Amino acid sequence: MLRVSFNQGAVMAFMCDSGLAVWGENRDKTLLWLVIEQRGKQGFLDVEQNAEIVSELQQAFQAKGIPLLLPLMDLEEKQAISVKVTVQTLTVKT
Repeated sequence: MLRVSFNQGAVMAFMCDSGLAVWGENRDKTLLWLVIEQRGKQGFLDVEQNAEIVSELQQAFQAKGIPLLLPLMDLEEKQAISVKVTVQTLTVKT
């Protein structure tokens, strides 16, 4: 099971302290490029092969009022982005 949670108070405080805008009720869709690891291999979430994960994500986003958009992973998107670059770009080293 995938469980996603947010601490609303901490997020709001961070956004205010950082001078970031807070979304109103009319929100744009959030495009989620999710890299998952299965059997030792990393790849973008495949909507058709990971229906349970997709369902959990949709429920979590809906509960927080965030419209979720998952990539189509068509040829154009596959050519535009790679797992390796995404993981290297987003990995935080401590």
